[in-house]
Amino acid sequence: MNKTTVYLMLLLVSLIGATGNILLKKGTSRFGEIKPANLMNPSFLLQYTFTPLIIAAMIAFFAGRIIVGSPLSVLGTSQTAIAIAVGTQTLTLLLDTLTLGQRYTQRTYIGVVIGVISLILVSDPQLV
Repeated sequence: MNKTTVYLMLLLVSLIGATGNILLKKGTSRFGEIKPANLMNPSFLLQYTFTPLIIAAMIAFFAGRIIVGSPLSVLGTSQTAIAIAVGTQTLTLLLDTLTLGQRYTQRTYIGVVIGVISLILVSDPQLV
């Protein structure tokens, strides 16, 4: 598999994960603050679990986990995990800002840049 395909697959997995994060946030927001004790309440769990946006988020997370098998087959485990973590966090921040109007501090953006730098440092131009 060529490098471009691997990187596009990593981008796709990250985008699916970021989309799942936004769907989960939107679905969760309708419940207000969720205290840990609520997660032990079967009636709350049923209502929460069967919220359409939360179901969509879980499907997105599952699809991303299936698709990750492709880049994982040619990259190291750590390279794959770091690429997906940084990619998902960066895309989630971007989508959160664009779709939900969330605003972040400069410190948050600096953290994202540091994450991208870490990805560059651990990326090996050669596939395993």
